[in-house]
Amino acid sequence: QACSRLGGSTRGGPLRALRSPWAMAEMLAAAARPQPPGRDRSRSRDHVDVAGLLADSQGGLLAGGDGATLFQVVLLVDTSGSMNLPCNSAAGVRQTRIEAVFDAAESFAETLSSMPDIVCSVVLFNDAAEVGISREPAKGDGFRAQLEALRLMVQPSGGGSYLSALRALRELSRAGGVTIGVLLSDGMPSEVLISKSDAAIFSEMADITREFRDRCKLHTLGFGRFDASCLKALARAGDGTFLDNPTLDAAELRGAFQQISTHVSTLRTSVLTFGSAGLVPLPPREMEAPDAWEKAPPSEWEDLGTPHWAWLMLDDEGTPSSSSTAVPPPSGANLGGGGELKVLGHPRRVIYHNRPFAQGGLRYAFHLFLSPKRGKRDMHLVVKESKFKGTTGSPQEVHRLFLRTHRRAEAFAKAFNRACKGILADAGGSLAMASKCAAKFVKAFVVQIGDAAAEGGFRFVTAENYISGPYVKFSDNNGWVNEFADPVPAEVAAAFSHFTFNQSEGKEICVDIQGVGLSWTDPQLHSKERLYGPADHGENGMRRFFATHLCSQLCCELRLRAVDP
Repeated sequence: QACSRLGGSTRGGPLRALRSPWAMAEMLAAAARPQPPGRDRSRSRDHVDVAGLLADSQGGLLAGGDGATLFQVVLLVDTSGSMNLPCNSAAGVRQTRIEAVFDAAESFAETLSSMPDIVCSVVLFNDAAEVGISREPAKGDGFRAQLEALRLMVQPSGGGSYLSALRALRELSRAGGVTIGVLLSDGMPSEVLISKSDAAIFSEMADITREFRDRCKLHTLGFGRFDASCLKALARAGDGTFLDNPTLDAAELRGAFQQISTHVSTLRTSVLTFGSAGLVPLPPREMEAPDAWEKAPPSEWEDLGTPHWAWLMLDDEGTPSSSSTAVPPPSGANLGGGGELKVLGHPRRVIYHNRPFAQGGLRYAFHLFLSPKRGKRDMHLVVKESKFKGTTGSPQEVHRLFLRTHRRAEAFAKAFNRACKGILADAGGSLAMASKCAAKFVKAFVVQIGDAAAEGGFRFVTAENYISGPYVKFSDNNGWVNEFADPVPAEVAAAFSHFTFNQSEGKEICVDIQGVGLSWTDPQLHSKERLYGPADHGENGMRRFFATHLCSQLCCELRLRAVDP
């Protein structure tokens, strides 16, 4: 894929002078040609066909020009002369800043590879900008091979023109779909250093916003100690996040790219769940102190929230479970996704807190109390509400995207606990780790809330029983593992995920384990048939788990087979 030069003179480009754009294009194409046996870079069974899925307010498709790709990630990498200076890397390893950036970018590419509807582009900029890689699918090995080839050709020199980088982003965004830009620099923009003004930069950013509205986001990364006010302002203007790394720490840079990959995954899930409205965030909410509900006296409970009438709802799978010892097969009849929601009992008066006490990438978390009276609270739930304008308008949609996954995870947890008790019995109760296994997912519901302002007079939210204690995320759905968590619940969480793969005969895996100790909430599943919504990354999601998983003593005790990702 040919490189093109945008915005600036032809002198001092980011690539080595001895390589013409055509020679580079041939080298990149050659790097992408060899394919491992069994890997097909064409559309595969788990490619998400989203052509025509979303329409913007002008009636145009959000899908890209290839008719299937919905998202483009554009890395805008500063290749000014200072990027050849050293950074802080592992002890005894000398690494330049640009080498650290490419290491982090390759790790970033590995994470994105589980999302089949994403293409990636790379723009290198110093005094001018060049498109080094254009719309290469993240899935498969092609993008990573081209990144490695591009690394060998980059020669940092000159200044760092943010304006030329933004012009390249604008041009690439015209291919269609949703574009997520990531601009990384180790210094102030050349425009500010030379002309003492950033007006041209923000004029270009304003033009991007006018042309693409919510379909182009921009995150920024500062790598080094400098005045990063321009990067911060660009992130605000682009509805993105600014991440700072003033110590030039290479490991921290990889972590920053991991955070960006989470933002990409979150936006992708929001759009695929809510449609084009999933691109539009609601205004930020003022947060409530996490312990406000505990400290307030009964006389002030209703001051924290608003009273409503509400109905708890469950699907057929939410009724008391049978005594079966097997996890049912992953068919529609057993996933909790095909039955109607049923109201549990009579309407109840609830207090729904006005402010969230916690938040994630997609949702806010609110306290909800059932039947608060005479100084007692009958039931304490955590309600999740979207941070985007899009909403699941019917209870059946909520049912598919939330309860299906939760019910399946509950069934796996029961089977896991039985398996742990079984090895305890075989060993006479001497296995310490197995004796600690009492994992569970808290009860989950859909709540129908009376709301005169909502269409039809009701709205539907998802809810789970509140868990008291320090909340910890042990893993996510892209292979990340929390290395700083308490080792006992962390080991159980990892072994549980491995167990679900084994128990389902390689058809599914339960990940994104989080909660308090062994009481967990809000899981995600990957499956071969991609049965569990937009965050189900299929077989690639399973590979991402095993790429970072280290089998523990508990995995061995459960006789879980090793998996080569």
